[in-house]
Amino acid sequence: MLGLILPNASSSKSLEQFVVTVDQIEQKTGINFFSGLEDKMENKLEGSVSLIGWF
Repeated sequence: MLGLILPNASSSKSLEQFVVTVDQIEQKTGINFFSGLEDKMENKLEGSVSLIGWF
């Protein structure tokens, strides 16, 4: 699982440089995106980043 935080401006950086964990996005927004998951699974998925198949 991965999240992206992108600037509201043009950039020449690759998307990979904007990859963050879902936990980081939740901290910034105050939104709990996967609250319906069992806590153990939620913590595992939201706290890690996997780029396999994305870039």
